[in-house]
Amino acid sequence: MDISTALDKFCDYSQFMRGYSRDTIKRYRGTVRLLQRFLHVRQLEECTESRVREFFYHGRQVQHWAPNSFITYHKSLAVFFRWCVDQGYMHTNPTDDMEMPKTEKKLPPKLTKQEALKLLEIVYNYPYPYTYQRYRNYAIFATFVYAGLRKSELLRLKMVDVDLANQSIYIHQGVLTPIY
Repeated sequence: MDISTALDKFCDYSQFMRGYSRDTIKRYRGTVRLLQRFLHVRQLEECTESRVREFFYHGRQVQHWAPNSFITYHKSLAVFFRWCVDQGYMHTNPTDDMEMPKTEKKLPPKLTKQEALKLLEIVYNYPYPYTYQRYRNYAIFATFVYAGLRKSELLRLKMVDVDLANQSIYIHQGVLTPIY
């Protein structure tokens, strides 16, 4: 089967049946086209495991892809090829037994004490149209800075989670409830 035809069908399926976002569809389309240009393939059958490995090897060695780029391209192609196998367009997924590079796990950079104080000063002195916004926003940013909360943790915070007597905040870990 022609790879461009399969890609169009896959993108339509992903958008209308799976409900994937426009950006996700764009990433899938771009990754498959990048593979297609590199391998000079027109048919799905030409995407063998060895040729797909060659594409990834070239990306890491010649184009100096970061590990996260490699993983993103791999996941996009794996989803596409898995769909092709499910539809009967291919017999096997050429990305199945591919080894992933290790990603560096690092913490985000922290603010210095001076940067944190400057941020709180800016938030407090900003010309808000209503006075309550000054205090509300200062409280939000102070909680971010002093408690080290993530945005999602702060948004899920309830009054019962704050213990003023013991000066502590209870953070619900692992809860992924949507905020409406």
